[in-house]
Parts: sequence; C-alpha cells; structure tokens
Amino acid sequence: MADYRISIIVDSFDDCLALTRRLSQIDGHHYHTTLIHDVQTGFEAIAQQHADLYFVDLDLAGDNGIDLLRRAQFINNRKPIVVVTGNENPIIDMQALELGATDFINKNELTPQMLNRTIRHAITRKVHELRLQHAATHDALTELAQKHHFQAELDRAISRHLRSGDSFGLLLLDLDQFKPVNDEHGHRAGDELLKRVAEALQRSVRNGDLVGRLGGDEFGVLLESVTADDLTTIRNAISRRVQHPMSWRNTRVQVGCSIGAAVYPSDAKSAQALLEIADHRMYAEKGTKTDRLVSQR
Repeated sequence: MADYRISIIVDSFDDCLALTRRLSQIDGHHYHTTLIHDVQTGFEAIAQQHADLYFVDLDLAGDNGIDLLRRAQFINNRKPIVVVTGNENPIIDMQALELGATDFINKNELTPQMLNRTIRHAITRKVHELRLQHAATHDALTELAQKHHFQAELDRAISRHLRSGDSFGLLLLDLDQFKPVNDEHGHRAGDELLKRVAEALQRSVRNGDLVGRLGGDEFGVLLESVTADDLTTIRNAISRRVQHPMSWRNTRVQVGCSIGAAVYPSDAKSAQALLEIADHRMYAEKGTKTDRLVSQR
C-alpha cells in the first residue's frame, strides 16, 4: 500500500468533501489529505513542498488558481499540481499547463478510479520531468547548475526579494593555478579536480543555496536570505575546502581560489550589476595574489 500526502486547495466545502470522499474510496493506496481554503495559505503550502501532490481549484474566491500557479513558478516548485476545474475551457487548461500544472481534472466527473490514475500519473510524470530538466540545466561533469540556469535563478531571486524584502548574496569564484594542473597532469586530472571543487562548494553552502559552473574553472554561488556573517562563514569554508590537496596518481595536486562577493540589494539593484560587482571584486582579489607572487620572486 502506497501512502501519499495530498493538499487540496479548494475554497468550496462541497468540492473538498467530494475530493476527500473519492480519495477514501480508492483501494490499495492511503491518501493523507490537507484542506486549504484560500490562495495565500495555498501558496505557502506549495512553497513548503511538504505534500506529494497539490490539487488547485481554478475558481478560488478573491483570486484564482491561474494566479496561484503563476506565483508558484517563482519558488522552484518540484511537486505535481493538478488543476481542478468545473468547466472545460481549452484556453484556460493550456494556460494552466504552461504555468506548470501537471494535469487537470473536471470536478463534475470525479470517480475514485480516475482520481487514482490522475495522481499516480501526475507524480510519475513530474519525476521524469525533473530528471529531464536537471539534465538540461546542469553541467554533465560537475552536476552543478549551468550558466543559463544559474542566471535564471538569479532573476528569480530578485523577484522573490521584491515580494519578501529578504536580501541574498552572490559569490563568484575563479580557481587559482588551475591551468598548470591541466598542462602538467592532463585534462583527466583537471576534470577530476573540477569535480572535487564542485563537491567542496556543495559541502560549504546551506540547503536552498545554488551552486553553478559558469565557465571552465569559474563558479557561482547564490545564497538566499544571507547575513554578512553567513557570507563570511561560507566564503571562508569555500576557500579552505577548495585549497585542500588532491592526490592524482601519487602526486599532490592543489589549487586555490579567488572569490568576489556582492549582496542584493545593498550592492546593486539589478542582476547584471550584481554580477559585474562580484566579478570585479573577484579579479581584484586575484590581482592581489598575482602581485604578491611577483614580489616574492
């Protein structure tokens, strides 16, 4: 018997009763339902991602399900949303699918068999969708976010800030002395080192932060709801872990990194400006290291 957590975001008591009654009649599965009757609470429930699937009524009072789907796009929803509608409208149905709905059902044609099939298919379809999405948006070597995906998430972070007021941080990172590793030990050693760096970055950040590979040996970190202390702690952890030596065919291989940090909105008011400031600070740090090396010769 499979257990699923289902959130029903429907403002009509009769519709809630109909859905829960049909779910209780399904053999072989146990559905734990949570009933939600307004858009804001529904949005908060989707943001928390605690359910396995969300039913969303298109006819919510004071707002509508389309607006809720539109808001859910900005929170990186990873769970299936099934739209509940009382009228078949191909235009609205298509709009709902374009906004991220996995499927839709007609509340006037509910049967336990149809509900069970819809739930199972929606959950399976979402899993496959996320796998394809991951392959399209993540670097094959390091499993980190690709540059275009990282920049899209940066834009989403700004949109979230405009609603919540929370600041967020951006770190840009460039490896020091990576080219000599490639030149002396070959590209396989360089690739292995990049994978180790990616793992070090992932271990240094918090749940919900995003790490991306932006170029050959350039990386980015997007830090949600960050404080100055958080930024310093994470930056120091990254520097320490990246500098940890790697053994390659009985040879010690080691690189360092230069990091530039910027905070939205105190440092910049746009994604491009934030990237430029962090990039400038990163190369300023790299230049300081180069100057030290020259003076030591």
